[in-house]
Amino acid sequence: MQRFGYFIVFLSTFLFLFSWNANASGVVAADAISLNGNIQLTIKNQDQLNALKEIQTNNLISLSIYCVELEVFSNTPRIPSMSEFFTTITNQKPAVQLIKTISLPQQQNISFPINYNLQYQINNIDYPNLKLNNYYIIFSQINNNEKSRTTFNGWYRKGYLEGFLPIQFTQNINQNSFNLLVEGVTPFPLEEKRFKDNGVLRKIKGYTVLSLYGNETERSYAHGYLLSSQIIDFLKYYLLEGDGSNNLIYNYLNVILPVLQNSFYFDKTFTSEVNAMYQGMIDSGVDLYLIELNRKFLPIDIIAINAYIEIEFIQRYGVPQLENQKLFNYLKSRFNGNANKKLKACSQFAIWSSFTTKHCDSQQYGNLISGRNMDGEIDYKRATVHLFLISSIHSSIASDKRYISVMWPGFIGTLSGVNEDGVYTMMNYGISSNLSPKWSESVITTWIVKNILQKTSLSQATPNNVLSLINKYNSGAGGACVTGCVLFITRRTSINDTMNTPPAFVFEGDYTNGMMRSPGYSFPWFINNAIGATNHFQLYGVDPSDKYATKNFGRTNDFSSMWRYTVGINPIAVWDRIEKQEFNCFDKIKESLQRAAHGSTEHSVIFRPQNNKSIKLDIAVAANTFTAWDAPYLNWITYDFEELFHH
Repeated sequence: MQRFGYFIVFLSTFLFLFSWNANASGVVAADAISLNGNIQLTIKNQDQLNALKEIQTNNLISLSIYCVELEVFSNTPRIPSMSEFFTTITNQKPAVQLIKTISLPQQQNISFPINYNLQYQINNIDYPNLKLNNYYIIFSQINNNEKSRTTFNGWYRKGYLEGFLPIQFTQNINQNSFNLLVEGVTPFPLEEKRFKDNGVLRKIKGYTVLSLYGNETERSYAHGYLLSSQIIDFLKYYLLEGDGSNNLIYNYLNVILPVLQNSFYFDKTFTSEVNAMYQGMIDSGVDLYLIELNRKFLPIDIIAINAYIEIEFIQRYGVPQLENQKLFNYLKSRFNGNANKKLKACSQFAIWSSFTTKHCDSQQYGNLISGRNMDGEIDYKRATVHLFLISSIHSSIASDKRYISVMWPGFIGTLSGVNEDGVYTMMNYGISSNLSPKWSESVITTWIVKNILQKTSLSQATPNNVLSLINKYNSGAGGACVTGCVLFITRRTSINDTMNTPPAFVFEGDYTNGMMRSPGYSFPWFINNAIGATNHFQLYGVDPSDKYATKNFGRTNDFSSMWRYTVGINPIAVWDRIEKQEFNCFDKIKESLQRAAHGSTEHSVIFRPQNNKSIKLDIAVAANTFTAWDAPYLNWITYDFEELFHH
């Protein structure tokens, strides 16, 4: 990591220590031990500066430095998970408070980036609990509040966007080398922005909405033009920095991008949208150079954002089998996966018919309600919270359905959406029958989901029709979802529904095959008007004797997925038994989502088609502050489908 230059700066600084393992052994050193370093705070653009000004008090900004003691197992320090880390530091109080001030520039036409520098020192004189020979990590953040539109933080590490580098306190410790770079996410602007008639970016009820109109290239160009800085930051702080794993940049450049370029098929429409988005970013005037990658942001980086699900499979399990055996052997020798990499943990549930005739209002009577937790897309900069984006897509092709996507900047495809006919499609991570699958002529999952939403009318939203559409994207190995996926599809219904197919069903598939699961084919088997899904299969890859689907393809399923399925679906089963008691059906779905959350839910969505043909969407997003991600327990905002389109 580079040594940063020094500037005269005044900051409000809190320096304090807390112990990750209160019972860890160790003694306070007889002689003084200390470490020193420099913190460089970098403000990249006007949107970041504006967001920092909003949390000033009398020109005062607070910067906290945490020295976190680590547990040690088998002589190896354990880095806590993000949820553990933020839950712990949120509950700590500073032992010492040093007050300094920084005055942010007030004038216009400022040259960016702006750099501020601060010297710091941590020692066992001011902090007697520091223990000789124990391991620590150093983390710094600008203190924000629930209204903050950005998160600035950084930590001691060996290189750009790398994970924590533990420090062992010794009397011979290098005193002046522990430098930190504190950066932040570029927030969405507060004021409305537009590009011609093709794109409008605005706030509606507190969240940012991007409304896009026109053909594929017109919409994508406007997207890139209006959100260029945010697209870059999503790549940097979610995809590359993410959960604080090490070597992500090396693996991204030398393993992941070659896999994307050699195992996926991108049709002309997708490619034209990628190129149009990139041109919009260029024409916006934003600096595309990424010092972390030692190159400019490129169209392949847009593809990588849209393929983040497939990328995370590679990060966990290593390089999949490729057609080019020589390339496969070469990439496999460079990276073989990280078994500690956590995959996504989404949950979805739906109810209809008797559930909504007894306990819902007249507009919901007999119709359907479905909900999802988007769970596991979390990062230290909280990019997936600050950059949460609702997109309304209106194609100029008459046969295309208008749809709402709930994702982040840079996505041409989607994993969560609802169309104008009342068809809902959202994806959960699934299981692969082989942890070293063959990827050949594959299609990324976000593109498949986007096309289901854009091409499926209400009358076409049946298990057979949707399965036929999914099969059009089968890879060379035979299946559409190369990572393993669970696609949750629901549609509006009514008490007089004549379609003769269930209004909710689930696709379970991987790189070789897949199948539809209808209600009643998994627990609770006796209920035909509710269905749920998490991250394991209930039917595909399950032995018929395995009543509760504890294994897929002979491998024991992840405890979290089985636990979330059980605690989410069980209240629905209880509700079915207690028919005389009055329930609010919206609150019941919300309860299922709350029960299935476990501190990593960045946002939650509830879909409620109404009997007057309108559609309501209820959305909750995790907190902006330094805590766990508990979206379904927080404030829910209700939108009408049509209000998200700019007329």
